[in-house]
Amino acid sequence: MRKLLVLLLSVSLLATGASPASAHAQLTKANPKANSTVYAIPAKVNLQFTDDIVELDGGNLITVTAPSGKRIDTGATAVLGNQLSVALKKTTTIGKYTVRYRVISEDGHPITGTFKFSLAKKKN
Repeated sequence: MRKLLVLLLSVSLLATGASPASAHAQLTKANPKANSTVYAIPAKVNLQFTDDIVELDGGNLITVTAPSGKRIDTGATAVLGNQLSVALKKTTTIGKYTVRYRVISEDGHPITGTFKFSLAKKKN
């Protein structure tokens, strides 16, 4: 079913003359920001893209891993228009966290990416 929907979206864009390369969604904003330092783990990771995201079961995903490699995301990724978010479990482990995402853009193409942010102790 998913493959059929992606195929129909792709054919639809080609039939209307849209250039597939121009329709790919791109990450425009992330909270927390890539390469940033936070002093407390946020309640969620929120990503914003240039285009709306197609809602497909299992097609859109954010995972967040701690320095130990253990996932701290709840796994319940939410889509709202051009935004994707996932709640995070509480942790105080200092170090670099890795955010990986996959979204299905309006043109039916999967878009993937990775970035890191750091958790540090606040200096007094």
